[in-house]
Amino acid sequence: MHVSTSAEYVYSKKNLLNTNSSVEPIPQDLLKKYIIYAKEKTHPRLNKMDQDKVAKMYAELRRESMVSNYF
Repeated sequence: MHVSTSAEYVYSKKNLLNTNSSVEPIPQDLLKKYIIYAKEKTHPRLNKMDQDKVAKMYAELRRESMVSNYF
């Protein structure tokens, strides 16, 4: 999913946090255990194409944040 503006990005993040969802939140102690496990056991690697996509998205977000700071 490509988000073209900061406003759309914020809106999409707010929708992910919708409290009307039937999904129960993960208890904090279980979440901590999961994060520790993931840090110890997983070692994801991005291929070159994905690294380029991440770099371009980050650069775009930085440009947008610099433009919005001038107003």
